[in-house]
Amino acid sequence: MKNIAIVLMMSSMLAASCNKFLDVTPRDLILEDQVYSTEAGMTNALNGVYLGMTSDALYGGSLTLSTVEVMAQRFDLTTFGHSWKETGVFNYNNANVKFLFNNTWTEGYKNILNLNVFLQKVRNTNGVVSAANKDLLMGEAFGLRAMIHFDLLRLFGPVYATNSSAVAIPYYTAPSPVGSQPLAANTVLQNVLNDLDSAATLLKNDPLITAGPMQVSATDGNTFYRYRNVHLNYYAVKALQARVHLYAGHKAEAYTLATGVITDATKWFPWSIPTTVDAVFSSEVLFGPQNLDLYLQQNRYYASTLSAATILAPGDTRLSASFDGNLNDYRFKAWWKRPTSGGKTFYTFFKYDDPGNTTELNIARYMQPLIRLTEMYYIAAETETDPVKALVWLNKVRFNRGLADLPPTADLPKSIRSEYVREFFGEGQLFFYYKRTNAASIPNSTAPAGNRDMTDAQYVVPLPLSETQIR
Repeated sequence: MKNIAIVLMMSSMLAASCNKFLDVTPRDLILEDQVYSTEAGMTNALNGVYLGMTSDALYGGSLTLSTVEVMAQRFDLTTFGHSWKETGVFNYNNANVKFLFNNTWTEGYKNILNLNVFLQKVRNTNGVVSAANKDLLMGEAFGLRAMIHFDLLRLFGPVYATNSSAVAIPYYTAPSPVGSQPLAANTVLQNVLNDLDSAATLLKNDPLITAGPMQVSATDGNTFYRYRNVHLNYYAVKALQARVHLYAGHKAEAYTLATGVITDATKWFPWSIPTTVDAVFSSEVLFGPQNLDLYLQQNRYYASTLSAATILAPGDTRLSASFDGNLNDYRFKAWWKRPTSGGKTFYTFFKYDDPGNTTELNIARYMQPLIRLTEMYYIAAETETDPVKALVWLNKVRFNRGLADLPPTADLPKSIRSEYVREFFGEGQLFFYYKRTNAASIPNSTAPAGNRDMTDAQYVVPLPLSETQIR
């Protein structure tokens, strides 16, 4: 892992600096020992990773709200000089586009390094936390390490369905002072699955399973263990396993995992009720870390006061097509409005607008949705061998989004694709769906109408120069 060094501090975040080699002084070692000498220090360290994951370069921006959504051709970029156009046309040679992906790469591996330090320290620490809490902490860390590696693979790796043995990215399982060679995509994926297996085993007694996502009381005095759905909990890990197996083409495994999550988790993650729904449908979110900059990001990318050359908005025609013309879809009604300021006559995106609810226990206010229960229904529908039963899975979601059931004659692959378009606005899953299925063409954001042909040249983001120049 190049150009990254870690300095662990006794605070709620882990900081890192850039250097080719890991630079840890004796004083740094003392600080690390102090951090891991108490349970509060350990939970602060892991909280630091969660906070780092919601940075703009990762899940607080590029992997959810902005870059990968632009790559999915969601927005109208036809305005002359639009600031996102070069990303939308996959111009990976453009300096600004290179900067975006270099940041995602660097921040991703920085957090992986922090996780590896965390795992090493906690594994070798005895008597500081209970065995149960130690399992929770390590289980979350293994799962997060797998998740970040997987999303870097989905972005920088090959189209897996056609070239799974191509060289992809490095996989780090220990803090290392030197860079590791990139591995074949299928080797990376197996490492992801190995980490997720470890996470699931360690989280098998997650209190979420028996008591739900909100625990009645905290066990460490600082509420770290209280809100299980803002952490990578047991059900989120099982859902992530389903996502990864589907990506790998392991349909039977993906089906078993997805339907298992639906069966076991639904009682704790009920469908959002239309009359009381919050914009992120938070009751259905299996994993949604807290992003304290969420509303700043909403305004940065979607605010109606932005200029026509900077705002990310699809235009009314594209938006209507995304919802098949049904503007009574609960998702449309919750996320899209004609603004009253900024001079925009078209619909703009309000999903992450600040609801103004400052209630301390309202964790939905800053929730960044990363894994939803609805995805498990889509995976079940895609991997179900009986087409009639497959429609049942899909219609369950549609019913809970205010839509009529699809008829038996419905085109199942097209219907699943349409659900990915509607369900994951601002969550970053659509581009990865297109890449996983190797879609030959997708709607074109830089032309008034029509589709854009897609090949490896668009789907595969080149490794940053910071990685390749030292090879």
